[in-house]
Amino acid sequence: MRWNIKNTAWLLVFLMLVISLLGGCTNDTDNEKKTEPDTEKSDSAGTAKPADNEEVVITVLYPHPEENFKSRFGTISEKLKNIKLVQLQKGNDLESLQELNAAKTIPDLIWGDGGAFEATTELDMIEPLDELVEVNNFDLSTIEPSIIATYRAMNPNGSLIGMPTFSDNFTLYYNKDVFDKFGIPYPQGNLTWDDIVDLSKKLTGERDGMVYRGFEFGGYGEALVPLKQFSVNLTDPDTGEVLIDKLPEVTKYLELMKRIYSIPGMYSKESYQFPKGNVGMIVTWPQYLMWGIGDADIVKNVDAAPLPSWPELPGVSPTSYSHPIILNKYSKNKDAAFKVMAEFVSVENQSRIAKKGVDPSVLIVQEVRDQYAVDQKLFEGKNIKAFFASKPALPPSKISPYDKYVDINGSLAKFAESDMNIPEFLRKLKEESEAKIKDAISKQK
Repeated sequence: MRWNIKNTAWLLVFLMLVISLLGGCTNDTDNEKKTEPDTEKSDSAGTAKPADNEEVVITVLYPHPEENFKSRFGTISEKLKNIKLVQLQKGNDLESLQELNAAKTIPDLIWGDGGAFEATTELDMIEPLDELVEVNNFDLSTIEPSIIATYRAMNPNGSLIGMPTFSDNFTLYYNKDVFDKFGIPYPQGNLTWDDIVDLSKKLTGERDGMVYRGFEFGGYGEALVPLKQFSVNLTDPDTGEVLIDKLPEVTKYLELMKRIYSIPGMYSKESYQFPKGNVGMIVTWPQYLMWGIGDADIVKNVDAAPLPSWPELPGVSPTSYSHPIILNKYSKNKDAAFKVMAEFVSVENQSRIAKKGVDPSVLIVQEVRDQYAVDQKLFEGKNIKAFFASKPALPPSKISPYDKYVDINGSLAKFAESDMNIPEFLRKLKEESEAKIKDAISKQK
């Protein structure tokens, strides 16, 4: 067969077509590689995961002074080498969060004190932590169980709404001088509320021209401690129905308060009179030695005992609560942000914070509890173990969001200063609470 110019031309066309097709396949493959998500660089929530040596900035909305922020978060960046923590010192209430959202300012983490939980819930900003906990093999069992249970009970789906920071612990402080003045032995072991009533009677009266009172509750809601030990909802979590007149626990609590208020000379409109030296005992937070008293001359005569409890609930304290660190649903660095949260509750960081005596740890690790306030001279020689002697009650399976409208604490003064019996007090409080709840529900519609 003769090879002519026509055959040569057809051969060249064929070769060009093959080359074109091969080039197209190569380009298609390259394009596919470029558009596929890099699974090694994305976390469980689908956010970008940085390379090991790439610095990530995690912004923490923390509305308190910079000094406090550094005290709690200061060493985390040193531990997590590629993460830089930046404080956003703005409010964490509803209005402030709305302003930040409007300005497209997206904090990765939100310090959840005050009304932050309610605000972030309303704005749908909470990223549940369950998936990140699982992916990172994070061990929740080292954290006080009642706190984790509380976080889940606050969420309709039972999801974990945040990472705990520090726990609410209560204790009984007593003034040795007052006990000595009345010739009464110091409190030993686990007292009941009946014991507190008996001691209060013995320690209330006049000695050497000074009037003494046996006992007081602190003024920031500590008067509700005996009620909170029962761990009951005051309202129906689904309907908002006020239940206080149907709960035997509420009646029992008010009977106790009536017994205390009825001791001649016991009741005072003023709270936190303990530092004056004329009050025998006070139920309050462990940190009260620092921010409530502070005077070493007074503190030297003060010691702690475990929180009193009900006879049927020996050694049980109120459900422990902790201001959460909330992961912002709109954060673009969720994996790195979770690492910050995990480091916050590490043994190392919790021990560092606990040593200062400001925040009791959320960990149930004994070595951390043993570190509490070791750097504070005011706590030297004190019964530190008393702060952790009680076991916090578990919360109801679903915490009612309507309980905040039942202001028992704010109504106690009226109860103490009047001749109102318990059924009458509960009836009036119920009516007031129902009106508040009805108004709140109407505003939600």
